[in-house]
Amino acid sequence: MARFAVAAKALRGPFKKLIRNLEITLRKPAVRKYGPIGRKIDAHFRATDSRTAFQAARRAAGVRSVGPKPIPVATSAAVDRTTGRVVAVGHARDNPDIPRQLRSALPETSLERWPVTNCAEVSAASTAIEGGSRLEDLVIRTVRTKEDVEFPPCENCKTWLPGED
Repeated sequence: MARFAVAAKALRGPFKKLIRNLEITLRKPAVRKYGPIGRKIDAHFRATDSRTAFQAARRAAGVRSVGPKPIPVATSAAVDRTTGRVVAVGHARDNPDIPRQLRSALPETSLERWPVTNCAEVSAASTAIEGGSRLEDLVIRTVRTKEDVEFPPCENCKTWLPGED
């Protein structure tokens, strides 16, 4: 009996690591495939990913607001829903190279006073797509950099932002 207790205690750490790794690799096993249950799982992960993205955007905004560069109006963070990890952070007026997949999703003409590519969401999505994520797997949240409050997407971004209901 004592040997079993010692062996069980010794395996506890590696077993937890194995389960953690399986959780990451099997993160989205049944989403969109099993009706109401799949939708409930999807909503749970989307809420978790949304919180993660918002917290990452708040941290990035705090760091950016102290730096020597001019403070951008908005800071966005993108979470890949397949892994649950933050894959990109973007700031307004970053002017990144926009991948073809994102360029085709953006509106042709701006619905706001500023250009379509001016937003922090576009910057974060561009960086995430260049890193290997798919646009439809991203959850992007934005904060106002100075006030550290949630910043809703503009009319341009509402047309293409993934993960929005």
